[in-house]
Amino acid sequence: MLPFYLIPCAVLTLVVNYRWGTFAAATFMVIWSAIQIHQNPNLNLEHWKTLVWDAGMRFVMFQIILLLLNRVRVEAAQESEGY
Repeated sequence: MLPFYLIPCAVLTLVVNYRWGTFAAATFMVIWSAIQIHQNPNLNLEHWKTLVWDAGMRFVMFQIILLLLNRVRVEAAQESEGY
């Protein structure tokens, strides 16, 4: 499901800027975690630290990809300006 959630974040990062991509990544991290809680009846919520860890790792993974895409956007903007 990563590509499904990553596409809007990537588009926002490439078209607008990194901040909007980060906002989308945080939003999708919460949505993805909520879906995981509701769709998995065997999920033990007594171990909430695992859920927080999973959500944090998703966010970090999104941020790494968004940082790389932001760098691509910055380089493309500099190239089009003739630097």
